[in-house]
Amino acid sequence: MSEKLLSIILPAYNAEKTIKRAVDSVLCSKSDDFELIVIDDGSKDSTNDIVRSYNDPRLSLITKENSGVSSTRNYGIEKATGKYITFIDSDDEYAAGAIDRILSYANSEDFDLLGFGYYGEWIKNGKVYKTDANSVSQKLSFNIEDAAPYFRYIFESSHILLQTSWNKVFKREIIAENGIRFDESMVCYENLTMIFDYLKYARKIVFLNDILYKYCFYAESNVNVIQKRRKLDLTSDVSKCYEKFIELCEKYSYDDQYRAFMDSSFLNDFVYCSRKYFEKSEQYSKSQQLDAFSKYLRDDGMTKLRNGYLSGMTFYRLIFTLNDKGLKHIAYALYKKMIIK
Repeated sequence: MSEKLLSIILPAYNAEKTIKRAVDSVLCSKSDDFELIVIDDGSKDSTNDIVRSYNDPRLSLITKENSGVSSTRNYGIEKATGKYITFIDSDDEYAAGAIDRILSYANSEDFDLLGFGYYGEWIKNGKVYKTDANSVSQKLSFNIEDAAPYFRYIFESSHILLQTSWNKVFKREIIAENGIRFDESMVCYENLTMIFDYLKYARKIVFLNDILYKYCFYAESNVNVIQKRRKLDLTSDVSKCYEKFIELCEKYSYDDQYRAFMDSSFLNDFVYCSRKYFEKSEQYSKSQQLDAFSKYLRDDGMTKLRNGYLSGMTFYRLIFTLNDKGLKHIAYALYKKMIIK
């Protein structure tokens, strides 16, 4: 394929039930100024055959051994040729006219990061339930140095608006020149971590109030996602993301008010994620859980937040003191009693 304005990367793994909707939502555009790169991540079902059935020069299919969504997205980044790069998940789809809207804006205005709104569909037992649209109230355009109040507004409008890659368009040159990739070791927060890393090199940020993406989630697959995320080092992903946030704040000297707002969010994420693997589980032994608990309390990111926000909270002071004195069994028992619901 010759160089295009936009490269759309679609990772797919065992997506035979949804892949056609995702692909159709892209190829319905009449424009030739984009490429759709579908990467079959070692599917065992008919995903590959479905994609091969298309006869469209804008579509290319790459097959590889299974290595996970972050690795697959990174592979797509290496194959992309467009001025801009965006991502779509294999179980989602674009809203009508979305590709043309993105291309039109990319043709008319230069930007380093473009964001847009989305709405969700919850599918259970074959029934579809739509969620409210999530977007900013009006178009925003700002420079990275002045971004703190805008980022806070976007985050307050919807956490997902800021933390996902599928509602954003990135400049490929920035990604390539700075070696920006998704962290393949992370189970979650890999999108926001990549975005914080990217923003260190971006200048002009634009968020549209257009609703261009449909995020679909299925009740039948939700259990598998939760089980996948109950790994004992889950909070280390929060910590990696938090480190990127701190780097961004320090580079542009973002004000303390914004940092405190985001710090409180990260602290909540640390506590929330701890519930996922400290609750009763047949997957891990008691010894594994105790070791993970101690590691969690000593995590660098958690320590920074603990010092800034937990010093006046008697319960947390007690938990940390017990753990630091080697009494992690007692600390763990108290933590579970008070936190794990």
